[in-house]
Amino acid sequence: MIDSKDIEITLCKSDRTRHLGAHVGVQIKHFETNITVQSINHTSQYMNKLATLELLKDELLRLRYQP
Repeated sequence: MIDSKDIEITLCKSDRTRHLGAHVGVQIKHFETNITVQSINHTSQYMNKLATLELLKDELLRLRYQP
């Protein structure tokens, strides 16, 4: 479980919507580990947020189980 106090969520432009000026890309920074992940692949900000949270979980697990 990722605590919302431990992360910073920012929006960024996606390549798919750059011409529209929409900020649907999502970037998340985890303060404790200084890991930053982003997703710009979806046309929905919500889907990018879900994808980014999954990426962060994967990175945190990888870091935790690294020898």
